[in-house]
Amino acid sequence: MALVEVPGDAGRPAVRSVQAHALLLDTVFARTPLDQRDAVLTAATTLLTLLLVPAPDTEGRYVDAQTLRLFLPHATALLRRADGTKSPAAHEALAIVRRLRDQSHDSGDFAAAHALATAAHAATEREHTADAPRPGKRPYVTRRIRAGAR
Repeated sequence: MALVEVPGDAGRPAVRSVQAHALLLDTVFARTPLDQRDAVLTAATTLLTLLLVPAPDTEGRYVDAQTLRLFLPHATALLRRADGTKSPAAHEALAIVRRLRDQSHDSGDFAAAHALATAAHAATEREHTADAPRPGKRPYVTRRIRAGAR
């Protein structure tokens, strides 16, 4: 772990941050008891949602590009951890990533928007397994084919 100074945008001060290795965070999450993970994920999505509330006079945009950029890795990590769980936090984490993607695109940070879009696509793609109907597909036909029925 380290205390780092994240450079600010033009005319903005640097932001003091704590940097931790992803292995540490993954280990802590892995050691969280399964019956408590939903509560942890829900708390994380709630905190991130509250931190990303737009300023009243910014027409729905976050305070600045710097604030937006600081939360991108947190949002994608939250989505990665919530993805595949039955927690309601998974849908909220996906919504957060999509909002950040739109904000990044609108602010001209296309690399960040692409990374967020890729993370959102990967999460939604995993929802569509071979057993789940895709838009335009008839689920009973898929089941009949898999069962060998004609």
